Amino acid sequence: MALIIVSFIGLQVFQGQKAPLPINESTFDYDENDPYIDRPTREALTHVSADGDDDLDIITDANGFDNFEIGVDFAEQMLVSNPRNPLNMQFGVNSSVTGQNAYYTTNGHDWTQSNPSYHPSICCDPWSAFDSLGTLHYGSGVNGQYIYKSTNGGQTYGAGVLSVSGNDRNTIAADQTNGPYKNYLYAAITPGNFARSTNNGSTWTQTYTSSNTIPGTMIAVGPNGATQGGCVMYVTNTGTTANVTYTFHRSLDGGATFSVMSSQTVAGYVGTLNTAGRLVINNGRTRPYPMIAMDNSYGPNRGRLYLVYASNVPAGNGNKPDIILQYSTNQGSTWSSKITVNDVTTGDQWFPAIWCEKETGRLYIKWYDTRENPATYAVNVYATYTDDGGQHLQQIRN
Repeated sequence: MALIIVSFIGLQVFQGQKAPLPINESTFDYDENDPYIDRPTREALTHVSADGDDDLDIITDANGFDNFEIGVDFAEQMLVSNPRNPLNMQFGVNSSVTGQNAYYTTNGHDWTQSNPSYHPSICCDPWSAFDSLGTLHYGSGVNGQYIYKSTNGGQTYGAGVLSVSGNDRNTIAADQTNGPYKNYLYAAITPGNFARSTNNGSTWTQTYTSSNTIPGTMIAVGPNGATQGGCVMYVTNTGTTANVTYTFHRSLDGGATFSVMSSQTVAGYVGTLNTAGRLVINNGRTRPYPMIAMDNSYGPNRGRLYLVYASNVPAGNGNKPDIILQYSTNQGSTWSSKITVNDVTTGDQWFPAIWCEKETGRLYIKWYDTRENPATYAVNVYATYTDDGGQHLQQIRN
């Protein structure tokens, strides 16, 4: 396997001496030990650092890449790019202070915080999507998902609109194609409720419900033959925290109706199961989320559905997790064999995220990785991409 080693943006860079940030724990009204609810651990919330006066200089690595210091905003990050202006990006993240924060950039490197007026029932769990018109739809929700629309790339937002009712790990997707369902919006949340908007997010209708007992439902939009945006894939998560089953639901009418295509019990333990019933690495929570994406390009892999997840290899409690890729060429009916994404057998690899570039079909995969110092659990971010549907992977590192 040919390797390309490149240093790029780091997740966390801390300089100087910083006092611990006081945490108002009443803001976070939840039981961190519930294995079926995703929250940052209380340990994590009480071990963050506040910015000091000595942090005002731009921080770069040896190759000159800027590092975005997350600081007290550190959990369940979600970043999207405007298809009308790729330098306009929005970054949503759980915060130990406010519950959730949003940032935007219009030039690709200068970030400004700008939050909507969050609905009072909202804690966290950001998820966003740009539609083809460049309108940003910013989702937030643990007690129902509310969507905040921005027509200026995240600088200001309208009032929140309830997209779908539920209780954890919400998601949203937009049809960015020029097909019959262009700019339709799709939303889902635990316990398996699915909704759509056909009027640019002004109103939402729940169209489908399926069991989703484990957080981690995801949505991907792709073609159905020659029809752009004609296939909506919705994956749900059931089973136990250490033995999940991914069920793939397909809609060919813009999210109005769905049929089950297949179920895959392929992900198990990710790290170690602790006494609270959570999967952890060094007491940091892990999850075998089913990350999915579809190829909307007109290349040789058009319509391919990708599935990426973490799972211990060999299977079993306390073993080392790998990043696994599988794909389907028939909209989730059948699946390829497993492809190991990471190129090492040392350290732990977990928490993948993926994105398929709609013009070229290039699939990007990133994940957390402790290969550089497994004994101390020093975490870096590694990534790879493939231009041939997963057959060859080019490695990139933090």
